Amino acid sequence: MSQLEYLRSSPSTCRARHYSDDDFEMDMDDEWTTETESETSATIFSVGRTNATTETSVDDDGISMRSQTPEPEPIMHMDEVLRSNLYKLEFGRNLNSFSDIYKLPADEEELDRLERQYDMLNSLLDRKYTPPMMEVLADDGSEPQKAVLDLGTGSGNWIIDVARDFPHCSAVAIDLTPMKVMYDMILHRPENLEESVRIPTNLRGEVDDINLGLEHYYGKFNVVHTRLIAIGVQDYYRLIDQISEVLRPGGLIDLTEVGYEAYDRHHQPIKIDFNPDTDKPNWKSPYWAHWLRAIATVASTGGGETSASRNLESWLHAHRALEDVVHREFWLPIIPGNYDRPPAEAEFLKHYRNVLEYDVTTFLKSGRPMLLKAGYNESYLSEMEHLILTEMREAKEPQYSRIECVYARKARELSNKLW
Repeated sequence: MSQLEYLRSSPSTCRARHYSDDDFEMDMDDEWTTETESETSATIFSVGRTNATTETSVDDDGISMRSQTPEPEPIMHMDEVLRSNLYKLEFGRNLNSFSDIYKLPADEEELDRLERQYDMLNSLLDRKYTPPMMEVLADDGSEPQKAVLDLGTGSGNWIIDVARDFPHCSAVAIDLTPMKVMYDMILHRPENLEESVRIPTNLRGEVDDINLGLEHYYGKFNVVHTRLIAIGVQDYYRLIDQISEVLRPGGLIDLTEVGYEAYDRHHQPIKIDFNPDTDKPNWKSPYWAHWLRAIATVASTGGGETSASRNLESWLHAHRALEDVVHREFWLPIIPGNYDRPPAEAEFLKHYRNVLEYDVTTFLKSGRPMLLKAGYNESYLSEMEHLILTEMREAKEPQYSRIECVYARKARELSNKLW
């Protein structure tokens, strides 16, 4: 039995409990009983049932092997048994226990990186929500209640904002581990938390692997959102198809992904002589470009679709259920360089250069377990990390990451296009 199957079947770890901020108990040894359960407030997160693993999520005909009744088990008590089944320790970092495809850590340090990254990316993208979202989620009194699904929620910042900004909607967050707010609630009693870090009552989180399929959500959401999850997605083409089924007619699909390739100041790919041999990698300047290629190589070898960003627009255009496709690209100056950059980019770096340096520094640490497991030498990685940070602060030539944002609406009537 896999860790995921154990967690979903074990009654000792899957204790159902609804909560409100006033009655949530943080005593890790406390036995909760049904007498104190709230019937109206939202669960903080839950674990969906399945009979499949990531490796066996579809059969030879491409049909999902997920259980036909994958109703989530609400989880409210982060005891040691639950914690040990959610995480596995590798090279000093906690990784998720459910998917071997997603190889980055899922611990507090990584979630803190994603939380700080959130505002920076919103500034770069010049938005928090795509333009159609206000229309799609308008409080027009329609039934059923409008709903938003965030796949690979990470720190949970985006979906928490959605739940607060659209209080008439229900919101669901899915990831391989709980949102960062769970850590905050473990460390502090909810009544001692500031309002800004509490979970809205119209939001629930679920611990699940989206590679296993989304059939249990078909027709239940008005908006489905993803941001920077391709490294952990086995088949992004299939995921888009399933999202089209999850959406209600007129619904919004909103995808943002980054390419795992470095670009120069003219936004052309930086050509490097990359040696995939982990015993003798022999990386040279520009070091960030080599490190990024190594991450992409290891991740894609393990099943992640790191090249998905370049195909998002064509995939959405080709899908018979989707229309009104809009594509935008953005350039993030990972290695800022020292040159006469565009004014908008200079203004961005004025506000976010320190955040960007923190993001890169912690991302280097987060990528270390997967590179070590792939066979890279620890002292060599330490040397390369030092050279990358030096490059970031002193290099004259910039290195960019390309971020692709694509959104579309689900047609109210299907076209004759073939998917």
